Amino acid sequence: MTESESETNPQPPKADMVEAPQDPPDGSEVPTEASESEGRVPAAVPPTGDQKCPQDDEFFVVGVGASAGGLEALGKFFEGMPPDCGMAFVVIQHLSPDHRSFMVELLSRQTRLPVHRAEDGTRVEEGHIYLIPPRTNLKVHQGRLLHVPPDSSRGVNLAIDIFFRSLAEDVGGRAVGVVLSGTGSDGTMGIRAIKEVGGLVMVQSEGSAQFDGMPRSAIATGLADFVLPPEEMPEQLLRFVRHPFAARQELIQREEGSTDVTMRRLFLRLRERTGVDFSFYKASTIDRRVARRISVNQLHSLKEYESFVQRFPEELDQLFNEFLIGVTNFFRDPESWETLAQEVVPGILARGSEKEAVRVWVPACATGEEAYSIAMLLADAMRRTGRRREVTIFGTDISSTFIHTASQGFYTESEVTNIPVSKLNTYFTATQGGYRVTRSLREMVTFAQHNVLKDPPFTRIDLISCRNALIYFSQPLQSRVLAMFHYALRKDGILFLGSSESLGEQTSRFSGISLKHRIFQARSGVTLPRTLAPPLQGGPRTPLPTTGPAAESAAADRSQALHRLETIYREIISDYSPACIVVNHRNEVVHLFGGATEYLRFREGSVSNDLLRLTQHNIAPALRTALHRVDREGGEFTLDNVRIRDGDMVRTVRIRIRDVGREKIDGPALRLVFIEERERETHDPASVEEYDPEEASPALARRLAETEQELVYTKESLQATVEELETSNEELQSSNEELLATNEELQSTNEELQSVNEELQTVNSESQYRIEELNELTNDINNLFASSSVGTLLLDQDLRIRKLSASLERLIPVKEGDVGVPIELLARHLHEPDLPDMARSVLLREEGGEVVSDQPDGRVFLLRMMPYRTETGLIEGMVLTVIDITERRRAEEREARQSRLIRGVMDAIPANVAVLDPEGVIIAVNQPWMDFAARNSLDGVGSIPSGGVGVGTNYFGVCRESDGERSREAGTCLSGFRSVLEGERDSFSLEYPCHSPGEYRWFVVTATSLPDRSGLVIAHFDVTTRRQAEAALGSLLALVRDPSSLVGTTDGEGRITSMSGPTGDVLGVSPAGMVGMDYFDLIPPERMNMEQELLTLAGQGKGSGPIETRRARVNGSTPESSTPCTLWLAPMIHPDGHRDGVIFVLVPETTGTGEQD
Repeated sequence: MTESESETNPQPPKADMVEAPQDPPDGSEVPTEASESEGRVPAAVPPTGDQKCPQDDEFFVVGVGASAGGLEALGKFFEGMPPDCGMAFVVIQHLSPDHRSFMVELLSRQTRLPVHRAEDGTRVEEGHIYLIPPRTNLKVHQGRLLHVPPDSSRGVNLAIDIFFRSLAEDVGGRAVGVVLSGTGSDGTMGIRAIKEVGGLVMVQSEGSAQFDGMPRSAIATGLADFVLPPEEMPEQLLRFVRHPFAARQELIQREEGSTDVTMRRLFLRLRERTGVDFSFYKASTIDRRVARRISVNQLHSLKEYESFVQRFPEELDQLFNEFLIGVTNFFRDPESWETLAQEVVPGILARGSEKEAVRVWVPACATGEEAYSIAMLLADAMRRTGRRREVTIFGTDISSTFIHTASQGFYTESEVTNIPVSKLNTYFTATQGGYRVTRSLREMVTFAQHNVLKDPPFTRIDLISCRNALIYFSQPLQSRVLAMFHYALRKDGILFLGSSESLGEQTSRFSGISLKHRIFQARSGVTLPRTLAPPLQGGPRTPLPTTGPAAESAAADRSQALHRLETIYREIISDYSPACIVVNHRNEVVHLFGGATEYLRFREGSVSNDLLRLTQHNIAPALRTALHRVDREGGEFTLDNVRIRDGDMVRTVRIRIRDVGREKIDGPALRLVFIEERERETHDPASVEEYDPEEASPALARRLAETEQELVYTKESLQATVEELETSNEELQSSNEELLATNEELQSTNEELQSVNEELQTVNSESQYRIEELNELTNDINNLFASSSVGTLLLDQDLRIRKLSASLERLIPVKEGDVGVPIELLARHLHEPDLPDMARSVLLREEGGEVVSDQPDGRVFLLRMMPYRTETGLIEGMVLTVIDITERRRAEEREARQSRLIRGVMDAIPANVAVLDPEGVIIAVNQPWMDFAARNSLDGVGSIPSGGVGVGTNYFGVCRESDGERSREAGTCLSGFRSVLEGERDSFSLEYPCHSPGEYRWFVVTATSLPDRSGLVIAHFDVTTRRQAEAALGSLLALVRDPSSLVGTTDGEGRITSMSGPTGDVLGVSPAGMVGMDYFDLIPPERMNMEQELLTLAGQGKGSGPIETRRARVNGSTPESSTPCTLWLAPMIHPDGHRDGVIFVLVPETTGTGEQD
């Protein structure tokens, strides 16, 4: 798989982003043909068996792996991560087990996210960072972090791989793997697991990493989605997780009818660029991987992606890599491999002669781990049994990049973690950065680029291992491939499939050895497979197949009929047909019949389909001649009595070639090559007639004898040389073994040193940060001591001065050189003889204390004592601060005087006054308020509450509770108060009744804002007297306006100055006649004293009435004839405010005064 570019819309792909396949479960390849739903892509992506589909409310979990140099990278990564990122982060580092880690403190300073040390059982929460503690590994299971002890059996602890794998298993497609700076290759296998389940992989660019070992190893896998500096990762990561495709793990709904056309065009472009046709690939897999490319490029629909591909054709390379399946591992599913080793491999080695090679085929081998795993099993079995066999393992894949990697035979430390230690030491050699397969193991495996769906299969195979590749093929395609595998196997050959694969329609061809582990055995010999030529390769595309139940049923019937017909053809050909090879116009093998495989062989290196290169023995010249004749003349050509040598046997065959023209088949012309064996005889070299030198001439005989003697000498010399070389070779092999043992020991030591070096690098990085932090802290403390007005003393456990601030020297007579002086000296300077005892009490109680100290010179100090605690909580002394609070004391006294003044003013106000804060809580009241509260309760009917309400009560709440049908004014007041607080008006006032069953009262409430709207001042004024006077005045005015009332005024001497009303009826004198008369002349003698006193009071401003009295006629009527009246008296107040005289009103009883009262 090649590294290429990726990007986000609308810019072209960037070189610093690496795209790779997403989710294959094991080493495999991409097929070029299939028969399922050509070009059809479902609207939604169904999850596969190994890909979880998270719920919408789940969040992404980001595993961050870092080692040496990772602290700086982590800081840059988390500095750009916002708190609302919608992700959780778990940081895995290589930490020293012998040093305490300060990563929580260091990282907390560089991020706004909360940072925690991961405790066993901690639940992973969104928006938090969790750090691995020392001396443990981390896994995640059901959303909780679990501590796992490191495996001491292996030299290197791959903590990042361990966590990444568990993360992939737990959260599936919501997993994100980030690999930052570090040495080694930890994380490489972990990102494979994350990629397998559809997660995202980000890797730090090599140029930005202090140590590029881990990033380089991760990038080399080709699985990284983005390769970026750490400071650029947050933005890209946020864009990805917030993209709708990534968030929902599905494709958006697309317009009906447009999908097939769009995908056709996309497949055509891909085929033109790569030469591979993916139109028959499994629809759900195509859909999921196209959706991934849409998400990575930040697009929103399939049509947008098509336009994007048109603008940036290099995106097709990324899509090609996305379709490839390249995730594999050594000994994946260990139980299955153990079963293969115990139950299958011994039988394979036992079959056949020792001269016959064991042939194994691993199609879709990816980077070769599976092929080398089988090689190790075979090598182990041969060592155990002592049965030596030549082994040829064909590892094939469609990707030239994979084949190149496999041929190198080099794997990183993390990639070999699944290999048992014994096998690792036997079949691998430790080198810089990883392990390389030994030469003996490498020679057992031949890697070649090969398309399992297009190219002819290998033949006479003992074991085919094709694990977890068929699951990506459609069902008809699986059936065709399995039939081809059956054809390639020897009789009783073994087929090894993946754990989630089955035989489907091909169960009749195989019997089960271990159904649990998917190990099957071919039931019969070579049979006819379906055609291997791709139906669309090189020709026009066929129409889309119809869909629906009827079409599916018809297709199933046709498939069953073809299968029956194939069985019949197979039986006929097996019994009657000679060996036949079908070749095309380029002489490439297309198909095989009968026993044709015994005339062909595959050589090491790249696989060729050329018939002349595949033929074994010595018949290639005869075939070349015959094919040339058919090319030139057409028709049929026959060669008789062609002798071929096969070991000790000589066979005579007949070769017949027939041309099948275009007119007979639908497609290019083909040729049928028939090979018919005529006879077979044993070739005995001893039977060849020997030459008799005695019959030759003497000179020739002498020359021949000399030559023979020279040949003898030469043979003896060569034999001696061979023996010397063998001896030297044995010595060299012995030395080589010793060197290998020494090298292994050195390599083991080197690994341990490398691991220790990584840990020390991490410790060193933390120490550097700690030193910088301590320097910064020291500078902060020194500057704080120098600039603070608070005198500070640090005392040791013996209460002696350890450090003091410069400001203390300005308060008491001490200096910097007084280090070690006991606290008793300080007590004398501070005039506090009890200071030592108080300090010891603080240390004993482990609690702080303080005391106010009045100095003889008038200054006042606040002495505050606190235990000096270390980071671990130990008390190693005391901190004493001396604060000059003289000005504060004076300010407090001034404030107290001011408060008393304000209190006096408030108490003098004839109103109930309270001060409220902005929330309506009472913070101060005056004495009239408290007096009123003491006399009254809150349940007065229809009142604004003030009685029973004191400091601390929420007055707004009281108003809300009082508001109702009978106290509407409370709600009005509350609205008014808030409008003043909010600046809508300057003040507010409202008059309201406050009645009780025994008394009617009236109040006016006013509210004004404090400065800066920091509160309210409300005052309740009692206006009951005014309301009563107003009521009385109203009644009086009503009487004055009544025509039956007698209304008059007097001057200060009591003389009547004006008169109105029907005076003649009551007094017998007209109103005009009354003017000038003495008011006292109208008063009966028995009421003189009382009314004279009331008149005097009225003249002084105090009115009275109603008063029951009597009035007689002025002409001398008897008292018995006088008229009962009701009298009102009020002072006469002039506009300038002075009083002069009285107003009096007399209402005769006959006018209904009772009603008017």
